[in-house]
Parts: sequence; structure tokens; C-alpha cells
Amino acid sequence: NDRKLWVILAAGGIAVEVTANANSSPCWSPDGAWLAFGTGSQWMKVPASGGTPVPLAPLENPRVGLCQWIGDSIYVGADGVQQIPAAGGKPKKVGDFTDGAVWGASNDGATLHVLAVNGVRNQLSFVDRATGAVTRTVTFKSDHLVRGASVHPDGRSIAAWVEVHENDLYLLEGFPTPTTGLERLFRKWREPI
Repeated sequence: NDRKLWVILAAGGIAVEVTANANSSPCWSPDGAWLAFGTGSQWMKVPASGGTPVPLAPLENPRVGLCQWIGDSIYVGADGVQQIPAAGGKPKKVGDFTDGAVWGASNDGATLHVLAVNGVRNQLSFVDRATGAVTRTVTFKSDHLVRGASVHPDGRSIAAWVEVHENDLYLLEGFPTPTTGLERLFRKWREPI
């Protein structure tokens, strides 16, 4: 695995490698001293300045995704939504989900923002962190896959990262190699989405 975690100042500068063998998006501890990440077989944390990763919890499903560190717990989307103690220990299932990606949390940390709960595409669920209950669901009206979402701090707007698969195939129709825009004569074939 050649995926690594790097840290760079928001103002720019040289990126510093924190650790190798990362297989998920990282999340910061509330004090900024640690980064949590998945390796494919377990969740780990590493000092943000670099060092030896500390194992937190095994993963039964090697498909890891995003995490959100709130207080003394790390919430991850792997085999549903799970809560992992930041000090390490056995993961605890949050809610009755089979799938989902934790994309964020409310400002007070009481509500998790979870995308694609139980594999339902284009749906963002607001999950009560204490009870695991879905308190609100927003469905994105799109034919394209919503890959990520962020809720505005006031809770009234949602920004979505949408993956558009056009499935376009272009075939050059027996002309010499095109050199200008006008010479690029293509026939477009599109499979319905």
C-alpha cells in the first residue's frame, strides 16, 4: 500500500509525511494532537507530528471510509456506523445501519451526518449520536451519485460532492489525426445512466 498521510499548513508550505499505510480519510482529534485513520484491517491513531501509529480497533470489513472525532470517541463508516474509543477498545455500533459514511457532525457534536445509510444512494441522514436514531433525512434529487456532503453550520444548507458518470465514448471517424478543434470530428455514443 503506497497510501500515506501527510500534513501541510493551511497557509501552504511543504507537506510532511505523518505515516504510511493509510487506507481512509483521516480525522483530527479535537485538540489537534492526533490523526485517526483506517489501514484496511484496523483503525489507528498517530501523533499529528508523526511517530508510531497506535492501534485502536480491528475492522471486520476492510472497506473503510471517513471518520469524525468527537470528544473521546471516533465515529467511522465501516460495517454501518461505529463508535471507537479514542483510547482504543472494542467498537460499538451506532444505530441499526448496515452501511454509511460519516461525513461530519453538528457544531455541538450531538448529531452525526451520515451519507448513504444502508446503501440508499443520495440520502443524508442526521443521526443522534447518543441514541443512534435517525432524526432527519434529506434526499438529493439527482441522477448522479452523491459521494460526499457537508452541512452548513446553521443546518439550513447542504453542499454535495456529486460524481457524474457520463459514460461517453468518442470514436474518430476515419479522418487524419486532428490538430484543431474544428478538425476534431467525433461521433458521440452515450449509454443511458
